[in-house]
Amino acid sequence: MPALFAPHPIRVVITGGTHNDLAPPFEFLDRVFLPRLREMGATVTATLERHGTMPKGGGRIVVKIAPSELRPIEIVEASGNFIQSAFLVVVRVRGGGNGACRGDSES
Repeated sequence: MPALFAPHPIRVVITGGTHNDLAPPFEFLDRVFLPRLREMGATVTATLERHGTMPKGGGRIVVKIAPSELRPIEIVEASGNFIQSAFLVVVRVRGGGNGACRGDSES
């Protein structure tokens, strides 16, 4: 968060586990946390370049942050527009390597 108030743009490379049981996965940051920050006025992007699971790691996320002035937002009720979505990261599959599969459907 302090990077939002830096006097110049910042690029951060995060390596290691992008998906583990004890921390939010990249998709939470990308689809929930960062959109709320953007609503508050933040100029921030995150790109998942490579998945990484614990304990092996190997993941890579690139975050770009521009100086921003945050403003408060108020979320008082959920909208009626919901999207059902599933994201599955498969690791240690017999006969194959790591892979990801994603399916979306609106309801």
